[in-house]
Amino acid sequence: MIFVNRNDIPAPAVLISIDGRGLEEKQKAIAYYGKKSKRKRKAFEFDVYKDPSVKKALQDLFHGKCAYCESFYAKTQPMDVEHWRPKLAVETVKGKKIKPGYYWLATDWNNLLPSCIHCNRASYHVIPPDLKKPVKLGKENRFPLRDESKRARKPGDEIHEEPLLLDPCRDRPEDFLTFPLDADRRGLVQTRLDQTGEPHLKAVISIEVYALNREPLIKERERRFLEIAFHLKNVERLAKELDEAKDNALRERFDDWLKEELRWLEKYKRPEEPYSQLSRQLIDSSLTNLSA
Repeated sequence: MIFVNRNDIPAPAVLISIDGRGLEEKQKAIAYYGKKSKRKRKAFEFDVYKDPSVKKALQDLFHGKCAYCESFYAKTQPMDVEHWRPKLAVETVKGKKIKPGYYWLATDWNNLLPSCIHCNRASYHVIPPDLKKPVKLGKENRFPLRDESKRARKPGDEIHEEPLLLDPCRDRPEDFLTFPLDADRRGLVQTRLDQTGEPHLKAVISIEVYALNREPLIKERERRFLEIAFHLKNVERLAKELDEAKDNALRERFDDWLKEELRWLEKYKRPEEPYSQLSRQLIDSSLTNLSA
């Protein structure tokens, strides 16, 4: 997960224009749920968030990656338009289901994210090292708060909430999440420690809710880790050869090869690349150690 500035892509007109379907649908939903007599009837049917222009904007904003796990989804699955604050129902930390959800935010551009189905939908996953006991994970309707008594039940009250899930457009994930670089844990994501020396609660819950340590995802991150490690080894070798070379022509050749390897490493750090937070951490820490 990496920070993404939502302002990099204009909000789709269908969501924000005065005469657009987004504002119209929002007002209809507020009116629908505002009448107590209708609270127990079927859920309001939202549609605008599925508009092709919304999907295109989210895809462009996150470079075709899942907002949570940074995996490319297009090759194998459709993108889920994810509501960070769930629109129809909310599941609390204790498993209680509340209806309706944040219906007034169903068409809000700031509440929409692109997600792969494994992060967004609840399903069973194997979480190493306990490989024999799959657990049900995935965000679905989960939206835990630090203080459940401040749960918003009407428009505007969400400003009083303190969510316990990371939002890559609001939070700096690198302040909460870290990737171990030792061989027996590579591919895992773990929580950083807060100012008191304790694991960040928001990170702990986000890793669990988004299933960020599911086995296939760990393997994909490990694969990227090994690719980068190969180039880093080349950098180390070429830097040594360059330092020891006496012939100017040979030094120039080693210098060109070294620059090419460094260009490759910079590519891995780009936001359009999968697992770029892992890549940045591994590359920056390794190059710092090499130059020390």
